[in-house]
Amino acid sequence: MKRKITLEDRVSAILDRDSGVPYPEVLARHGITPNQFFRAVRRDIGTLIELTTGETKQTLQQISSNRDRIRELFNMGEEFVGEQYGRVMEGAQKNFSNGTLLHSENVNTLVYHALTSKHTKLASKNRKEVVQGIKNLPHALKHHFYSLGLGGLMAKAFEKGKRHSPLAVLEVFDTAYQRKTEGASLFDLTQKEHLHRWGDNFQAPNSYWKNPTNVEEAIYH
Repeated sequence: MKRKITLEDRVSAILDRDSGVPYPEVLARHGITPNQFFRAVRRDIGTLIELTTGETKQTLQQISSNRDRIRELFNMGEEFVGEQYGRVMEGAQKNFSNGTLLHSENVNTLVYHALTSKHTKLASKNRKEVVQGIKNLPHALKHHFYSLGLGGLMAKAFEKGKRHSPLAVLEVFDTAYQRKTEGASLFDLTQKEHLHRWGDNFQAPNSYWKNPTNVEEAIYH
């Protein structure tokens, strides 16, 4: 039988996470699931504010009124997100937990983990190997990314105009790659080995070509 989450559980979980306690530790400490934590933050926080007093009430009000602070509550950590991806791909978990796609760090981890799990050469510190590995990905890149479990992310985590775009996925991968290697962007055209935002084995979205700077860059290159 599923344990009933109390008012105190929900309030303490939010306050602990806001104070910097790692996401997995918050779940374990308060016996709360990711979806229960999501509901506490996104659906119930108004009620929690009404039912609390003093400093607790004030802190919850400050959290509720700060979009960045709310978003930061869902920074789940690389290990937790990687494990979650594994469960989804194995069929042990149907979907990514609510809140996963709300934080860019989670999205970065999902994309990097998905691509490097299937294509191990993409985890290399050798730039040439990574660039060539991406260029060797299937030409039906959108469908390939869907097969890696990234369909929901491509539909929900990107701004309008970039949804379902392979370029958006590769840009996220590039962000993670730069952080892990401290190297230049894979799209840096001044580097001998580089990718093209307008496509190597994919077509850039129509929105890409609406920016004159992008058109000029492609023509010049």
